[in-house]
Amino acid sequence: EFYAPNFAADQADADLLTFGLKASYNHNERFLVYARMQYNKWMMNDSIVSPWHKPTWEFGMGAEAKIYKGLSANLDFTYNSPSTTRLGNNTLRTAEVGPMYDLNFGADYQFPRHWSLFLELNNLVAIGGINYQPWYGYNTIGFNAMVGAKVRF
Repeated sequence: EFYAPNFAADQADADLLTFGLKASYNHNERFLVYARMQYNKWMMNDSIVSPWHKPTWEFGMGAEAKIYKGLSANLDFTYNSPSTTRLGNNTLRTAEVGPMYDLNFGADYQFPRHWSLFLELNNLVAIGGINYQPWYGYNTIGFNAMVGAKVRF
């Protein structure tokens, strides 16, 4: 059977219970580590089986460091648990969207006068062959990098 990914608006009466924790530690304004967690419990009051593309668990952790005068770097990891999606419109056939793993690295060099250079390496887990679908049938762009300059006026 052919399936063409598309989206249609669904409306439902639902309640959401969310519980989250965030913790961070900043050492002398030079090194910051953080972690976050969120649990989402959806209670559907309509015929829709579950909220589409909404994970039950969301986790994240990362670090930021000022390495040298003007040079800083950061690393961020995010995990979302699997979610559910509906296949096609006007049907209750569902499928599981796998978990999301995302790892990003960034570096920034601030020059003394109003500008800086930056480097961002996004979705590093794709280098190891792990690719996820943020929505069913739509893969991520994969590994990507950005290099640029910022100017402050």
